[in-house]
Amino acid sequence: MSRTIGANQVFLSIQDPAKLAQNPNMHLTDEQQKAVEAPLDAPVLVIAGAGSGKTELMSIRVLWLIANSLALPQDILGLTFTRKAASELAKRINNGIARLEQTEYWPAELTTTGYSLPTISTYNSYANSLFRDNALALGYEPEAALLTDSSAYQLAKKVVLNFGNELGVQLDEVDLTLKTAIDGVLKLAAELNDNLATGEDVAAVIAELKRQIAAVPTKKEKLAATHADFFAGAFKTEVLVLLAEQYRREKLLQGYVDYSDQVALAERAVREIDSLRDTERELHKIVLLDEYQDTSYLQTSFLRALYADHPVFAVGDPNQSIYGWRGASATNLNEYVETFSTDKAKPVTQLKLSTSWRNPKVVLDVANVISQPLASLAPFQAERGIAATEVVQLQARDNAPEGKILVDWQEDIVSEAKGVASWVKDKLTESNGQASAAVLFRLKAQMALFVSELENQGLDVDVVGLGGLLEMPEIIDLVSALKVVHSPSAGAALVRLLAGPRWRIGAKDVARLHRYAKSLAKKQSEDIWDLVEGNLGSDYDASIVDALDILVDSKLESIYSMSADSMSRLRDAGMLLRQLRSQTGLALVDFVKYVAKELQLDIEVAANPRRINPMAHLNSFFSLVAGYASAGPNYLGAFIEWLDFAQTREKLEVPTAPGRKGVVQVLTVHAAKGLEWDFVAVPNLIQDDFPKKPRSSKGWMTAGVLPYPLRGDRLSLPEHSLKNVSVEADFKRAREEFTSDVNVYLEREERRLAYVAFTRPKLELRLSGSKFKSTATEQDPSNYLLEVVATRDPRVDVLGATTPYELPGYESETNPLLAHALTAVWPSDPLGERHRVKVEAAAAEVQASIEQGAPASTPDALVAQINTDIDSLIREVTVREVSATRVKLPVRIPASRFKDFVKDPAKLAEQFRRPLPEKPYEATMTGTLFHLWVEQRYGLVSNAEALDAQDALARIDELSPEVLETLQSNFETSRWAKLQAREVETEIQVTIAENTFICKIDAVFDVPESDNELAGKTVEIVDWKTGVSPKTPEEIAERALQLALYRMAYSRRHNIPEQQIAVCLYYVAENVALRPEVPSTTELISLWNSVLENLETV
Repeated sequence: MSRTIGANQVFLSIQDPAKLAQNPNMHLTDEQQKAVEAPLDAPVLVIAGAGSGKTELMSIRVLWLIANSLALPQDILGLTFTRKAASELAKRINNGIARLEQTEYWPAELTTTGYSLPTISTYNSYANSLFRDNALALGYEPEAALLTDSSAYQLAKKVVLNFGNELGVQLDEVDLTLKTAIDGVLKLAAELNDNLATGEDVAAVIAELKRQIAAVPTKKEKLAATHADFFAGAFKTEVLVLLAEQYRREKLLQGYVDYSDQVALAERAVREIDSLRDTERELHKIVLLDEYQDTSYLQTSFLRALYADHPVFAVGDPNQSIYGWRGASATNLNEYVETFSTDKAKPVTQLKLSTSWRNPKVVLDVANVISQPLASLAPFQAERGIAATEVVQLQARDNAPEGKILVDWQEDIVSEAKGVASWVKDKLTESNGQASAAVLFRLKAQMALFVSELENQGLDVDVVGLGGLLEMPEIIDLVSALKVVHSPSAGAALVRLLAGPRWRIGAKDVARLHRYAKSLAKKQSEDIWDLVEGNLGSDYDASIVDALDILVDSKLESIYSMSADSMSRLRDAGMLLRQLRSQTGLALVDFVKYVAKELQLDIEVAANPRRINPMAHLNSFFSLVAGYASAGPNYLGAFIEWLDFAQTREKLEVPTAPGRKGVVQVLTVHAAKGLEWDFVAVPNLIQDDFPKKPRSSKGWMTAGVLPYPLRGDRLSLPEHSLKNVSVEADFKRAREEFTSDVNVYLEREERRLAYVAFTRPKLELRLSGSKFKSTATEQDPSNYLLEVVATRDPRVDVLGATTPYELPGYESETNPLLAHALTAVWPSDPLGERHRVKVEAAAAEVQASIEQGAPASTPDALVAQINTDIDSLIREVTVREVSATRVKLPVRIPASRFKDFVKDPAKLAEQFRRPLPEKPYEATMTGTLFHLWVEQRYGLVSNAEALDAQDALARIDELSPEVLETLQSNFETSRWAKLQAREVETEIQVTIAENTFICKIDAVFDVPESDNELAGKTVEIVDWKTGVSPKTPEEIAERALQLALYRMAYSRRHNIPEQQIAVCLYYVAENVALRPEVPSTTELISLWNSVLENLETV
């Protein structure tokens, strides 16, 4: 019998009582209620605007279905894009089910029969499971290896080099570089998969294009150069697709699949295996599809083949369709309306969510202005029969603040960057470090400048993604060194190193080194001839890298009048690089860390007074190298090639952690989708940057682009037609019409990016641009910036405006940065202007003290001094004898060992003298697995090194599954299961005296204001323990030492008073939480000093 429980009843039943008490009028909006209670007799599409609570909506929908006995939990399938999003959705749903189970709305039959949780996964993971279950029927091995980006690059390179030779003249004719050819092969292979097309299909389309061109009479024997150049890219694609098909065959032969293969093969399985569709529909009676606007044609075809005319609940926002470069189509939602229901009597139900729970009112009003042109189809799409979808105008929530938008148009980009940094500093200071902030870029080119200015303000900066990371100075130095070690042709990278703070080689000396390299190449003397023949070979060409290495062993006192000091520094550089080359046999990760250490980059960034978290960029790069080495070819040359390639490709790079309080995240708009911060700045709002100037307006006439007629979303794409071309002059008209439509299509994608960027802030938005970047060319303000100003909204504050609601004008005809640049000094001062003043002042004090000198020595005083020296030498010998048996503590010590040093320093000293490897305890392996589960549950990624779970996972069969299930079950009943973690598995280093303690903090939570138990606390640090809890006061006090270190480290890192930080030990197996009294920072330091004193006597 059907029950009638309303969506609002379900929603309110799972809310925290304290939250309800604070907001007694809490309820679902009418739009939310209609969506949750949408009938199951037809597919549903919910158009949900930015910040409208899509995840919350889907979780309440699931609970409403369960409460009304319309679905069992195990019958529900939820799909989304990223693992983080899947984890967040699963957490919401699973926590909701646990709470619903405690209410009167829980179905009685589930109490009797029990249940399993819904299946929540990513689109690719779900497709992969279907592929592997049916792999043998498709001619694949179920354990086919997943091809990573780095491995795909190497395989594509092999195909281009090997199979390209077989093509002979054809490959020569297309005149592509190796890098361009590899990029084209990888893109084409993915597009063939994503659109269910083949190389034969491409050849047929291009053959038809050639036929149509040939049918038009021309004045000369050949087509005019202008027209021929326009079609040239498509003809190159004809050759590239042969390589792409060979690449696909090589994948199959070598037993590899990539992400697009997973979906393509799953779609094929649905088509070819009759029973599969019915099996999946029976297994998943209810289907939820999140972020549907980001699906590709292949994914929509796969899902439609499985679940058309099924109870499907899809949620998406066409205005946030920003991943066109990876196959997504902005008209996917239109296509869903048209094809997911084949019964005209039961069309797709269209609903919408227009209330934003994130943004202030002014941000929503501006976002609606920006998105207005997207409310209707593009002119070239209008007559193609594309189904219409609901149009959403964002509305503010009840009691939403009016908000404020700052618009700043500066004369030059440096002034703009300083303005952004100052604004972020002010906002975080006003919030006492309790707010989050982000700076969002359309292009990565100017990231480094803005990061530098943010660090000048003393801010903690987190640069997200490979592209931005490679713009950071220390990473540029590190990569330059890797290139120099690997290749003698890396001259530009060597100049970067030589001109840097380590060696400070000037321009004239660099020129002299180059001249020396040329003299070696020409073998201008017998001595040089012997050097070259003996070291470099007879075919040597000029290389300053090799010249520097030869200079190390040369007996020359100078080259071309170079100073002795410069010669010394060059030889020092050459010796270091030679030393680095001698270590290339190390594992890639170890070698990269070794290079960074020998370049003293860690010391350089640590000494930089602007850096709050000095090792952040280097640690991120080390993690990137580790990720590459785990899957890609583990040698230096391949890694450098992949870096150069990956840097130029669009890639979805997401933060390892959500916005943290007091930290500024710097990332691209693509990576910012789905995230939010309190304060957001969007700089570089100038034409050709944002919106970005298209690389090409030629559409599929560009080399390596799949012909639009083969695209699954071809109805939404510009059409190139030669049907009305009868004479050669008509080619121009057809070309101009097509390129105009392509530009419109690309501008709409840029507009959607602007909409995403502008809707990220919860409190305030700052938009900026500048008249000049680093060149003499003047820049025009972005159309999007002008549209914001044109609203004439009093909540939009145009800084420096002389006329209301107009950008300030600047009369300068030349870039002021260029005039300043004429006085720059190279090499630059390694200390910097401001820091040098402090260092020189300290040096002056020391020198003054030295010059004052000591009183003149009398003969008796001289004898006394000699006796003192003798005594000192005797003591030194004694100390050496004792030191031979005395323990030397490691510099880095795990925080968990602190208590052991305090309790029994003699025992610890003996362990360090004679270290023996210990076999991991079963409890350790269980703990490792539990930590991994918690990390996945919260959808957060550790900032520490990856947990070493391999041994534990290999022996998992020896562990009792009930143990892990008990841990997980207990955790779900804890207070933390209902909270969103601020950080998980985060590593912070804190130093006392000469030792650095490694604090690997399990989890950090913000303390809710309603939490009476932790009144006065703003943050809680929790350490999960899977063992037995301590019983005696002494044991509890020992465990408290580790918590004290964690509190000290977190307080220093985030500038939070330690009195506001709560700490807790949670023994999960026993469901016991301990909150011991912990020593203060002063007491900790005193304790450690005592340990060091005790070790002196051990």
